[in-house]
Amino acid sequence: MRWQYLLDSLATQPPCDGPRWLGDVRRGDFAAIPEDVRWETGQELAILIDGYALAEALGLPEVGPYMAQQFGAAGESGRWPGDAVDLWLSLFLQQRYWRQAYPQEPDASTQRLLDLLCHQLREALIALSADQRPEPHG
Repeated sequence: MRWQYLLDSLATQPPCDGPRWLGDVRRGDFAAIPEDVRWETGQELAILIDGYALAEALGLPEVGPYMAQQFGAAGESGRWPGDAVDLWLSLFLQQRYWRQAYPQEPDASTQRLLDLLCHQLREALIALSADQRPEPHG
């Protein structure tokens, strides 16, 4: 069910501008995410979903505590917790946070955690079985 919420969010977003790989990802080709995906390019990946609607569907009315919990766990363990749904939602929330914090930028240790989040999301999405992937659409 959690995964279906993410698929619904991905399918209802308008077509994206940007690199071709973003359109491929939107169609379910998660291997199109660059192997060297980092925070700078991962921010575009973050907004392929409506994370606020996803959070609500998952029963998370307050995203601030969830974001703090995810970030804290990643800082302590060196890995972001959760499955592809948690990782994508975390990436979305981090993108929104840092966009609103502009011109402040993440410090070096935060940058490493954000890069790791992008990489972990790519791995988690590629590992999905065929029946979990979205149906191809425009």
